[in-house]
Amino acid sequence: MRRHWILYALKVAFFISVGFFLFGWVIMKLWNLTVPSLFSGPMITFSQALGIFVISRLLLCGVRPLWKSKANKRGYWRRKMEKHLSSMTPEEKEKLRQAYARRCGQWQEEETQKEENRKEVVNQ
Repeated sequence: MRRHWILYALKVAFFISVGFFLFGWVIMKLWNLTVPSLFSGPMITFSQALGIFVISRLLLCGVRPLWKSKANKRGYWRRKMEKHLSSMTPEEKEKLRQAYARRCGQWQEEETQKEENRKEVVNQ
């Protein structure tokens, strides 16, 4: 059991480091392809690209790790929507359903198909 845990940790560390360097390489290539020709800016090196990545991450997302962000928690939006729906009356739910149906026409069709399928299964 302990051996598997160590292998798992090594795999995670490997993939994180590969992703970090791959992301830095992509930033460097995109920067060097666009910024010098569009804005007459300087070309950057790989280490400068990693620095831009770290600075942008800190400025845009703060110092909170990715896995602790509010949006990434499993089921966060589902729980929030269920809480919102539980406080609504049936008339408000129907009004919301109609508003979503107007905005997303396929959603209504999919829901009606699912309901029809459920009825067919129940009848059989």
